[in-house]
Amino acid sequence: MHAQLLVISPTVTDREHVDEWADQLEDLLVDVGRVFPRADLRRRAAACVRGLLAPAAAQNRWQLPEHAGDATPHGQQHLLNRVR
Repeated sequence: MHAQLLVISPTVTDREHVDEWADQLEDLLVDVGRVFPRADLRRRAAACVRGLLAPAAAQNRWQLPEHAGDATPHGQQHLLNRVR
């Protein structure tokens, strides 16, 4: 079964649109989080997705961890390069 993600009806208000999109994003993050057995990796994966969706002119290896509140990019690099 393939679920449609982030589908919003065009007849809702802007606030309802934002609330619905946020709810669907959280559902997506829960689904993605099931891939990661440890809670710290689930949190880091969710922060990575949120960083990619954040309004930034460029999203590089420093801006994504910064958006997540990390001092260095090492944790996100570990997630993306070495986590099994």
